[in-house]
This record gives sequence, structure tokens and C-alpha cells, in this order.
Amino acid sequence: MYRKEKSDQMLNQIGRKTFQSNGIMTCCISLYFIMLPFGAVSLGKEGSVLKFIAVLPCFFFLLIYQRIVLSKIVILQFFLIIKCIVDLCYTIEVNSSIQVIRTNILFLVLLVATGCANFDHSELKVIRNSLVWASRITCILLIFFGSFKENRYLLSGVITEDPNYLNGYFLFGLVHAVQALRSDDHKKIKILSLLEISIYFSASILTGSRGGLLSLIVSVFLMVVLGSNTRNRGNRKKIIIFLLLMIIFLCLLEIIPESSTSRFYLPTVMSTGGTHRFEIWKKSLEIFIESNVFREIFGYGCGTIRSIYLTHQYMDVVSHNVFIQQILEGGIISFTLYSLIICCCLNFLIQKKDWMLFSCFIGFIVLSLSTSIMTFKPYWNAILIVNLLSGNDRILSQE
Repeated sequence: MYRKEKSDQMLNQIGRKTFQSNGIMTCCISLYFIMLPFGAVSLGKEGSVLKFIAVLPCFFFLLIYQRIVLSKIVILQFFLIIKCIVDLCYTIEVNSSIQVIRTNILFLVLLVATGCANFDHSELKVIRNSLVWASRITCILLIFFGSFKENRYLLSGVITEDPNYLNGYFLFGLVHAVQALRSDDHKKIKILSLLEISIYFSASILTGSRGGLLSLIVSVFLMVVLGSNTRNRGNRKKIIIFLLLMIIFLCLLEIIPESSTSRFYLPTVMSTGGTHRFEIWKKSLEIFIESNVFREIFGYGCGTIRSIYLTHQYMDVVSHNVFIQQILEGGIISFTLYSLIICCCLNFLIQKKDWMLFSCFIGFIVLSLSTSIMTFKPYWNAILIVNLLSGNDRILSQE
């Protein structure tokens, strides 16, 4: 009898400790996710404010858990860092490569720290909601502190962010609003969701980012199609939602000044060559083809994209495409490792039928086709949350 009571007491203590530990880690990860907009607050050489907030989950990981869950994403990221370190032997810009290695190591540490705990349903809900609130906070900051520059709305001043990248901050909130519109039967929630969707689309159009707006549209489309059931009622619901969203979008195009909407017209896109992106991508392909076999396999070194263009007598620009940047900087090896990380994330989300995160992730991939978001924090958060969910499943299965 005494032994049984003692055993029950020990189990209760372990349970309380686990609950407290997970509660602390839930708060730390949620704080990191919700403070996402402050990744655009630069502290000079020290980096952004978000870097210091990232210390919290890493500190409590070392203090409480002291275990590493080796997910496929973590392993692939580790090998990508090894490849970047090897790049130092032949890189054409050592300092840039070292900076990229540091950034990738920080990302690996975050992956390990956030993927170590076995969160319950309520804790996971808090963490996921923090991603949504990060989108909402970004919108609020944009409304109060945004300004126009060359007919494009952007954040400038203490919080500074490129208008193309701003759209990445909206993805979690937008897709969540579409999910609420589709699944919640309360009229008040539906009205608020439509209002929230309208705000995100308005902000996206005002930023003038064509790739950003396309990423939002693709994410919304996927959420409506995949997030509904296949019965007749579900199909009718899809059509109604599509019509509603189309009406909202067309109304916004009419309301917003033409000085902002003209960037999205096909003649403008063709006349500017996608803001010279088509020309940059063509030149990138030529550089890769003309490079020797060694450079095609191993690349010119991580973080060297500007130097690559300059050494080939081209402009001082970035590639505006993550996949092109990977294959030029890291060759076929880095391109393959990076692509495998993306495939692992998508495969996990498809298996779990997590269509909200899947739609967001596809949105980031679409955005990455026209921007260089290698170290873009919202993109990091998408990979972090997938690794967290994957690690959570792995721990539960082992227990």
C-alpha cells in the first residue's frame, strides 16, 4: 500500500513537472512566433530584436529538456550547414559565407529547441494561434506606422520591411480567416473573417508586390479547395466562398487608387519584365550553364549571390528566387538538400491533412519564386512549426 502511494506521488510530481516545463516552453515559442514583426527591428550589427527573443526557447531547452529529437528536417538542415562550412574552401566571398553559416546554425538551434517537447492539444493550439496573431499585429503596425514610397505601402522607420516581404507576414492570418469563414457557423465569426480577409488583401495590393499577392491568392485557393469536404453541400460551400472572395477582391481593385493597382496589370508586368526579374533569371541560367562542373555541383559559396553576378559582369542584384539562389551559391548539392527540407515539410502536412499549414507553406514557396527569402523569419516559422509538430508526433509514438 505504501509503495503504491509513493509510486502515485512520484507520477504526480513528474506530471506536474512535465506540465510546468511544457507550459514554459509553450510560452517561449508562442512569444517568439507572436513577436515576428519585430524581426524587422534592426539593432545594427547585433541583428534584430527577434534574435534576442529566440534565446528564450533555446535557454529553456538546455535547462529543462536536454534532449534532441532528430527529425528529417533537423538532419537535413545539419547536412546543409556542413555543406556551407565546406563552401569556405572555395567560396568567392568568405565573409558573406561565414554570415550565412552563422544564420543557418541559429536556425538549426531553433529547430532543435522547439522540437523537443510533447505538447498537448491545448498547447499546440496556443502556439498555432500565435502565428495568426503575428499576422494581425503586422497589419496593425502597417496601418499605424506604414507610409507610401513610389506608390507602394511599406513599413519604414524603427520597424522597416520590404513591401514584397510584408506579404509573407500575412499568410498565417489570411489562411486562418479563410478557415474560419469556411468552417465556423456563427454569422459574427463569418463577418469578422470576411473583414480580416479584406484587410489582408487591401494591404497586399497596396504593397504593390505581385509575387506577394499571388502567394496569398494561391494559399486562399488551396485552403478553400482542400479544407472542404467533397459532398454536394461542401462543393456548394466552396463555390459560395469563391464568389464572395472574388467580389471582395474586385471591389478592392475598384476602391484602391490606380497608382497602386496598375502594377498588377499584365501590360505593366510585361513592359517591366517583372521588375527585371525575367532578365535576372535568364542571366542566372546562363551563368549556371557556362560554369564548370565543379561549380555546378558545389556552387560558388553560400551567401555569394551578388558576387556571382558581379564576377560575371552583371548587375549588383540578388536572384529574387530562392531555388535559383541555392543552385548558384551551393550547386546541385545545396539545391537538393534545401528541396528535400521543403518536401519533408509538405509530405508531413499532407499525411496529417493539416490543410491550413499546407496552404501557408505553398504560399511561402510561391513567394520564394520571386523573392530571396532564405532567412525570412515568417518562412522560418513555417518550417519551425512543421518540425515542432513532427517532433511532437515522434515523441508521443516513442512513449
